[in-house]
Amino acid sequence: MSRHSPARPAAHRWSAIAQINHGVTGLGPDSTTRVVATVNYRMTDRASAPVGYRRLDVDHRSGGTRMDATMCGPLPGLTWWF
Repeated sequence: MSRHSPARPAAHRWSAIAQINHGVTGLGPDSTTRVVATVNYRMTDRASAPVGYRRLDVDHRSGGTRMDATMCGPLPGLTWWF
């Protein structure tokens, strides 16, 4: 028996995901914020191709050291279910 289902209509092959996470560590001013947004195209029943954008903001202080960084950029991917 084949695991493949009949062809899906084009509208059912697309989806989108958005996530926002914010975390505070300890009692101090340390925090981390992560934002991810993707658009996903389901190529087959076992594979999809997400494309999106990710941003990570980190604010950390320890003693006299401070790290305030932002890392961001494109988020290509390939998902395979097995």
